[in-house]
Amino acid sequence: MDSISLRIKGDELKNHDHTHPIEEDFKVYTMDLSYFSGKLEMYLRYKEISFQRIELHCEEFDSILYQNTGSEQLPQLYDCRQDTPSNKRWLRDTTPIIEYLEKDKHIAATSLSIIPECEVHAFFHRLFEDYADEYLWRPAMFWRWEPTFDREVMGNRFYWEFARTTQSRYMLIPSIFRPYVASLRQWLLSVYGEDCTTIEKKNVVIDQYYELLDILESILCNQPFLFGQYPTLIDFGFMGPFFRHFSSDFTPRKIMQQRAPAVYEWIARLWNCKSSKINKIPFSQHLHAPGTLPANWNNLLKLLHDYMEYYYLNATAYEKGEKEFTFNNKGENFKVQVVPYRVWCRNKLQENYMKCSLESQKKIKEIMVKYNCWDLFLDSKPIIVEPECGTEPPFALKPQSTGNGVKPRSRTGERLSYKWDPTNVYKSYLLSSGFITVGLSGVIVASIVLLKKYKK
Repeated sequence: MDSISLRIKGDELKNHDHTHPIEEDFKVYTMDLSYFSGKLEMYLRYKEISFQRIELHCEEFDSILYQNTGSEQLPQLYDCRQDTPSNKRWLRDTTPIIEYLEKDKHIAATSLSIIPECEVHAFFHRLFEDYADEYLWRPAMFWRWEPTFDREVMGNRFYWEFARTTQSRYMLIPSIFRPYVASLRQWLLSVYGEDCTTIEKKNVVIDQYYELLDILESILCNQPFLFGQYPTLIDFGFMGPFFRHFSSDFTPRKIMQQRAPAVYEWIARLWNCKSSKINKIPFSQHLHAPGTLPANWNNLLKLLHDYMEYYYLNATAYEKGEKEFTFNNKGENFKVQVVPYRVWCRNKLQENYMKCSLESQKKIKEIMVKYNCWDLFLDSKPIIVEPECGTEPPFALKPQSTGNGVKPRSRTGERLSYKWDPTNVYKSYLLSSGFITVGLSGVIVASIVLLKKYKK
């Protein structure tokens, strides 16, 4: 097996001792397939923040990430700067990471903020960032793992970039089967687990992508970025699904190139954009009137209703202690998993609203009422949900060691690798399949056992 396929010279893990001198300010632990890794890399490149890019193999998720943060989710950022306190070196979750770096005095001194000064503008930027992070997760994963060609190719790519080396979760699976097991697991979580189980339901997700492309194309065919002449938070928010998924995976990329060339160009433009070039243009020339949103955002704002309804139903089901709920989307009933993290995200959006001035709150409410999503947004009382990993992001706590050679455990006792417990999805699939193929079922069961064992 060669050592050059899908590898970039210099991206292999070298040394994670923070006392080891490096030229860069940060280390970015990433995976080239990762939804959020692309978003963070896009931001760091634009802000010209120096970083060492490290692509991980599967065993390094345990030896580096989990051992230090209790989470396997990517990307994770390690702050190598000498004046950074030890409890603020490990950073996780791209939305809080970007907010944190935007407030960093050293970074703020060298470039414009990507977050608008107007509270109304800033609120809707954060709202659309969250929309792209969470509500576009389903179509992004669907287009990667549902088309047969894409699923087979991406399963092989997943194997080459991540699962070639031996580690507990894969050690009993022969190498020849690992691409298939990886792609099947991702399909179960991303398509079957999202209840995309009929032609009608699949068409809802397919149409969602086409509609979004048309809306963005109508904006970007007349301007370089979504808010105007320079990048802002909404551009980077949309890079999660659009960079490493829609513009990189085979089928959605082909659709984008033919249907929305301005969108395709926008992604490349942002990847190559540098804040030092933008800063030469007066800041005041880029802003829309305070308290108002761009007229060409009208169709974009219409997308918020379904997203807000999903968030409301997810939060309500979580508050009732339920594991799943039914979401009617375009006339189709989807039975989906409750995601506690998205309740936390919704709380943060509500907190951002409450921090605004009364005048800004009034304008935000007027806009949300106009687009029929206000009643779905603000609760009479907050729904309490604990942050992941036992601490508020972007920071992370090192898992507590139990001693006697036993591996450390996170503050919550769980290894954070996915946003919801996939056990019910695995069980449902195995039962519905009727165990038609005994060999295939055995491989799946073995994979589940290994994954569960690894989480302990």
